[in-house]
Amino acid sequence: MLTNFDLLEYHPFASIVLDLDGKIVFSNKKTKLLLQEITSKEDIEEIKSLFPLFTFHETIQNHSVVDKQGNSVTYQTETTKYENGFYIVFIQKIIKNIAISKRKQVLIEQRYKVFEDFINTIKEGVLVFDSNGRLQFTNKKANNLLGITKVSSKNRLVWELIDYFNDEIDWKKNIELLSSQKIIKFILNRKNNYYQFEIQKKNYENQFFYLFIVNNITKKVKDTLIIKDQLHEIDFYHNNFPAAFFQLKVNSIEETYFEYISESFEKIFGVRLVTNQPNWGNKLLLHEDDVKTFKETKNKAIQNRTQFNYSGRIVLNDGKITWFEVNAIPIVRNKTVTFKGIIQNITERKNAEIDLNEKRFFNDTVLYNIPADIAFFDKDHNYLFINPKGITNETTRNWLIGKNDFDYCKMKGIDDTLATIRRGYFDQAVKTRKQVDWVDETNKEGKKTYILRRFHPIFNENKFINMIGYGIDISELKNLQLKLDDTQHQKELILKSSQIGIVIIENDWSVTFWNPQAEKIFGWKSDEVMGNNLSLIIFPKIEKVKYDIRDYFKKNKGQSENKKNFEFTAITKEKNEITIELTIVNADDNKISPKFIVFINDVTERKSREREIQFQNDMLIKQNKELEQFNFVTSHDLQEPLTSLIGYSNMLKEDYFDKLDDEGKLFLDFISNSAIRMRSLISGLLEYNRIYKNKETDIYDFNELISEVIDDLHSSILNRRAIITYDNLPTIKCYPVFCRQLLQNLISNAIKFSKKSTRSKINISAKETREKWIFSVKDNGIGIEEKYFEQIFIIFRRINNKDDYQGNGIGLAHCKKIVEIHNGEIWVNSTPNVGSTFYFTINKNI
Repeated sequence: MLTNFDLLEYHPFASIVLDLDGKIVFSNKKTKLLLQEITSKEDIEEIKSLFPLFTFHETIQNHSVVDKQGNSVTYQTETTKYENGFYIVFIQKIIKNIAISKRKQVLIEQRYKVFEDFINTIKEGVLVFDSNGRLQFTNKKANNLLGITKVSSKNRLVWELIDYFNDEIDWKKNIELLSSQKIIKFILNRKNNYYQFEIQKKNYENQFFYLFIVNNITKKVKDTLIIKDQLHEIDFYHNNFPAAFFQLKVNSIEETYFEYISESFEKIFGVRLVTNQPNWGNKLLLHEDDVKTFKETKNKAIQNRTQFNYSGRIVLNDGKITWFEVNAIPIVRNKTVTFKGIIQNITERKNAEIDLNEKRFFNDTVLYNIPADIAFFDKDHNYLFINPKGITNETTRNWLIGKNDFDYCKMKGIDDTLATIRRGYFDQAVKTRKQVDWVDETNKEGKKTYILRRFHPIFNENKFINMIGYGIDISELKNLQLKLDDTQHQKELILKSSQIGIVIIENDWSVTFWNPQAEKIFGWKSDEVMGNNLSLIIFPKIEKVKYDIRDYFKKNKGQSENKKNFEFTAITKEKNEITIELTIVNADDNKISPKFIVFINDVTERKSREREIQFQNDMLIKQNKELEQFNFVTSHDLQEPLTSLIGYSNMLKEDYFDKLDDEGKLFLDFISNSAIRMRSLISGLLEYNRIYKNKETDIYDFNELISEVIDDLHSSILNRRAIITYDNLPTIKCYPVFCRQLLQNLISNAIKFSKKSTRSKINISAKETREKWIFSVKDNGIGIEEKYFEQIFIIFRRINNKDDYQGNGIGLAHCKKIVEIHNGEIWVNSTPNVGSTFYFTINKNI
């Protein structure tokens, strides 16, 4: 759009430009000359007092003015409004001996001449077409751009010159668009040259013309493509970037409102912020600890017109806390401040940051408190970190960062022998890429100190990066090692005081050690068995063992190579049989004459108890089977008389109902209903008895299982308008038929006990632990009082009115039995009028 008012400087008439408030924003030289003719005042604003009838309407007015010589002169003002919000006023002196129409014609011709001269000097190409698409005017730039000559331009049609338009119909269709929009823009490619066209509709002398402004944008195509890519990226970010874009208008520190906020805000934070509402802060449920700092930071940014950067917490509707971060910059226009920026969900980053800080704190705590000196080195053996255990003095420790052991020895004025040794180990670790250990031996105050040191190299893609140094005082351990020979008698004392029988034998089974507990178990004194064959002492019924003790290890390859566990029936000195657990440990690697330690436990009483427990278990299993068979037979046999009872009740109703009085009818209904309910209870009992653990297990996808249950309950779900959702459920080993019945009972119950005034919502989820799967079925139904939490799983136990909620009270008992055969548990958490969550577990080992 052409808005360069400086070009009016060459207009033949006095020209003034006013803004919407009536303030003069431009005047040309002719205006100043006109002012000098009338008055001696130089203030251009004085022109408004000379022509007080200026109006913001497109009109022509005459004004009588007295000039400086006292003569009355008539001036004509013509006001024109432009689309960019300005008014242009042309002022000319009216000469009496020229007819008004002629003056107007001269005025038009002069303006047109100035307009044409101006149009030919601008950088844009300009074409003007009438409503029929015929060319009325082109400037030089347009002729050069489109190859138009004055000869060829006569009566040329727009669709002949510009191939954006196909024909007259297409031309009419496009100019109709200018009735509803101000500008049409398009780009044409001609012989690898790109031209941008802009069409505007103009009204002159009650006739519409169409102004084409054309620019050669070939050089800008690359930039345009880049901009398109950037716009595409911006659009992508608006739709996919985990952030909300906003524009916050500031009326005052206390009054702000969103002019724009992207829809992604609601997706990210679950809260919708409406534009043009100053109380948006009430919707943003800030954490109570962040309200004050958020307000202070926002107000400071508004007051100083600086960047608004803040991170804090929002409390969502479900009570969860989400971290957010705001980054915005102030845009100042016409003394109005607007902040443009983004709001991001930084919960994951913040949690990671908190976790990292905790880890850093933990690492620092460990490094600073570990009873060893720790140091990190760069690739040149210069210190990057030293903990206080390595160097206690903080000043010295900080000084040494970036230096090495040689610098330290020089600073301390001590011999650098140890530094040279350490440098050799450093180079060795780098060269071999392996950890290097050594012991530094020093004398402190006449006492020998031993420090175990270690260099551990760190490589990244075959490039040496850092070295970790480690040192620990092993003086005490070293001194203990030197005294091992003096503590041999302590070992014997421990062996003798043990509450386990301990026997040491040679390879040929000959006993070399027999502790007091072995004496207690077998009755043999130590001096009675020393040198004798152990197998002949405790297993006298077995033929003398002639093979090597190591054959036991060869026979039992499933056991550890150095340790074997056995269980035997042994004989005491008094010829009593006892059951023992015997563990043999290879205690010597000497292949010529190895030693073995034999640990012996008398488990006679324990084995007796185990046999008793096994007997009781067998009896319990047998009784359970008999009870299940009894329940089944009883339940099945009861069906036949009930069927007869229901049948005869129905016959009485059909044949004799009218002959009974009201009380008789009531009794008959009671008999019939009771029999039907009894049959239902027996059917439930039969189903309950059919739940056995001897069914086939299978690997089954619970997502598929839920889908099948939803299909089965389609009618109930549809009637109660229930919404059932489930997370990504696992595929596990189970009894599929029973699991399907379990889920069907729980979901059916959730639908049955939903609130009549609320749409039922049910969610099924699962989580994994090391030993089991924990499932949950959550609803928003009528709930259960805590005192009934245990009773609801008892067979035939009902806690609700049977007229309001049908059923026989066996469904949850089925669920409990099904869970138990999966080695699991079932329980409920519930709040009346809020809803219930049923939990059950399925053991991974069923």
